[in-house]
Amino acid sequence: MLIQFLTTPPAPRPGRETTLQLTVEQAANVADIVASLKTDNARLTERNRNQRLELRRLNAAHLVKNARVHNLEKALATEQIDTVALTSTIRAFLEGEIVVIKPFEQVPMPAGGGPDLMSLVRDLTPTPGNFKG
Repeated sequence: MLIQFLTTPPAPRPGRETTLQLTVEQAANVADIVASLKTDNARLTERNRNQRLELRRLNAAHLVKNARVHNLEKALATEQIDTVALTSTIRAFLEGEIVVIKPFEQVPMPAGGGPDLMSLVRDLTPTPGNFKG
């Protein structure tokens, strides 16, 4: 028994269709291959999403570790990091898991001044009831 498939190229043009004849066994093999490709694609999509989240987390850690308030404000404004990653990083900083190399007194401030990092940390540190991480 043969199964016929009518295939069209990605940009269909009249008269460019192709008829493909497969046995039932060949059609089953094609279905298995397509299912496998879909599974692989879903796994790669998830891995890419996890890598993007990890990059955003590392961006947050880098900004906090270097204590650059103006960079932090810019990153938050341009959504280069997410606030959940930032609050978890700040929590790790407060719990001593992240060490800032320079003392806060030596951190250069942006022109025109601005809040010191500790006040920013206090403002962004979640309370036990509102932390989602």
